[in-house]
Amino acid sequence: MTNRPLIVELIGTPESGKTSTGLLLEKILSQSGVRTRLFSEAASTAPLPRDLRLSYRFNLWTLGCQLQNLIEAECSTHQVVILDRGPTDSLCWFRYFHAQGQISELAFDQIRGFLESPELIERIDLTYLLHCSAREAVSRKGSEGQIVNPSILPLLIGAYEALDHPRIVSIDTELYAKREIADMIVAEIMEKNRNIQDVGEN
Repeated sequence: MTNRPLIVELIGTPESGKTSTGLLLEKILSQSGVRTRLFSEAASTAPLPRDLRLSYRFNLWTLGCQLQNLIEAECSTHQVVILDRGPTDSLCWFRYFHAQGQISELAFDQIRGFLESPELIERIDLTYLLHCSAREAVSRKGSEGQIVNPSILPLLIGAYEALDHPRIVSIDTELYAKREIADMIVAEIMEKNRNIQDVGEN
């Protein structure tokens, strides 16, 4: 599909700063004259029982939302579209659920084959993995939670660390201020700018 927006995917562990980074990116780019749209993550507003969040079925639902957002993004008239959690994020969760015995080796291999296929990966231009330690995540949240706790979060972090894609840029959000992270990503977006002409001339 030609002349589509530049698509940016933000992935990462809970409390790593995905949502705040996405909002800041949208603000900075929009103020710079770049037509930008942010797709917020669906998990936080899912009309599903809370206890389903630790089931692979919840991840199937979120993946459906992410694929829908990706297709809408491709058809958008915006210059940049930001996905707060995209298909790559779902892959990490499926890896976690596979390690927990919720899905079989065969099922995981089939899901991974689709999520790592060129037909899907080539639709996303930039992917940023935001991460922080389990201790920092609990500190940011203020208390332990259903997922942000010492028993689950380290296993989930391991699922993200297992990602092996050269296109993924990893950012430790404990090392930088929010604005620094956003500025780094904006600089790469502007360099990539497939459809962003010279913003200053628009």
